[in-house]
Amino acid sequence: MNPTFLRNAPFLIIAIISLTTLLTVGCERTNDPNHELRRRLEAQAASETASVTVSLGYIHQFHESLENQASKTSETSETSESSENPDIQNDRILHARGSQGEEIEIEQFYLVTSAMELHICEEGFDPSFTQRLQQWFLPTAHAHVPSSATRLGVPFVENLLAEPGRARIVGSIAPPLYNYCRLYAILSPADDDVLNLTSLEPDQIEHKTLLITGRFRTSPEHPWQPFSLDSTARRAIEMKLIAPDTGQQPLALAPSPGHALILIDKTIGASIFDDLEINSLLDGSAASTVLDRLSASFHIHEFQQEDR
Repeated sequence: MNPTFLRNAPFLIIAIISLTTLLTVGCERTNDPNHELRRRLEAQAASETASVTVSLGYIHQFHESLENQASKTSETSETSESSENPDIQNDRILHARGSQGEEIEIEQFYLVTSAMELHICEEGFDPSFTQRLQQWFLPTAHAHVPSSATRLGVPFVENLLAEPGRARIVGSIAPPLYNYCRLYAILSPADDDVLNLTSLEPDQIEHKTLLITGRFRTSPEHPWQPFSLDSTARRAIEMKLIAPDTGQQPLALAPSPGHALILIDKTIGASIFDDLEINSLLDGSAASTVLDRLSASFHIHEFQQEDR
C-alpha cells in the first residue's frame, strides 16, 4: 500500500466523519419542529406591523334638558383640592321623578370600568361576541383585565356627578396599523387597587361596579327617605368606533400623525332614574335598570371645533 496514503489516512477519516456529521445535523435541523418554529417566529418578527399610540380615557355630559341642579357645595366654600380635581367634586344633585310622581334626588353616582378594548373591522361579525367577551374577560370578581396591544386593562372609578365635559386620560396602548370599527368597555367590580381619583374611600367602592346614593319623598308634605343602590354586574358594552375628529367610521390608524385620542362618553340625565318604582329603590333592584339605561348612553366622544 502507498506509504503516503497510510500517513494521510487518519486525516481523511476525520474529514469524512466531519462531513458526515455536518450533513446529518443539517438534515436533523431541517426536520426539527423547533427549528421550523423558530424560523416562522423570526419571519413574523421581521414583518411585524407598525403601531401607533392610542390614548384612552373617559368623559361625560349632562343632558341639555336637565333642569338647573342644586349644588351640594354652594353653601360652603370649595376646597382647593376639589376645585383642582373634577373627579372628587360632587357639586350636583340629579333630580328625577318616580313612577307615581315621587321626587328623587341622586347625591352620589359612581361607575367602575375595568378595561377598554379596540377591535379590527371584520366582515361577518358574530353578534354573540359580546356575550363571549364577558365569559373570557370577566371570570372573577376582580376588575383587572390584562392589557395588550389593543386592550387597556386599567380599572378606574368615574364620578358621574362631577363636572361634565372634563376628560381624564387613563392610559395608552400601541395597536397595529389597521382599521378599527368597535370598542368595548368592560364593566366589573372594583378590586383593592382600582384607580380611584374620587372622594370615595376604597372600601366604599371595592367589590362594586355601580354605587348610587340618594333620597326620595312621595310629596312635599312627607319626609325624605334615604336609599342606596349598588351592583356587582359584569358587562361588555359595544360601541361603534369612529374617528373622533370626523365622526366617521372606521378609526383608521396610520403612521401620521402616529397618535390618537379616544374618550368613552356618557350622557347623564334625569331619564336614567325617571319612572323607577320606589320599592325598587328600597330593595336595590333598581340598580339593574339604572345600569341598563346608563350603558345605553355609552358612545365615543366626537371632538368639535371648540374641543381642539
